[in-house]
Amino acid sequence: MKQIKCPFDGTPCQSDCIDRFPHRQEGGCRLTDHLAAGMPVLVINKPTAELIGFYPDGTHEVFDLSDLPAIIYSVDSPDELSGCRSN
Repeated sequence: MKQIKCPFDGTPCQSDCIDRFPHRQEGGCRLTDHLAAGMPVLVINKPTAELIGFYPDGTHEVFDLSDLPAIIYSVDSPDELSGCRSN
């Protein structure tokens, strides 16, 4: 059976990868599924402060986030940030 390749390093998905779907013999994860569906994906690598853009054509681009302020996600409305604003 052909193994799905990991977009991070181009090697077959490792059996011990924490993101791998355990029920699929060929491997894969949410990242590989989205790319296979033709969608570009942005991944934040927290330890290195990099934003990596993976594209369906197999290319990727690394963006350095070290000079940016914190990224806040899962906010439903700007009102949720009212206590955090400095102005």
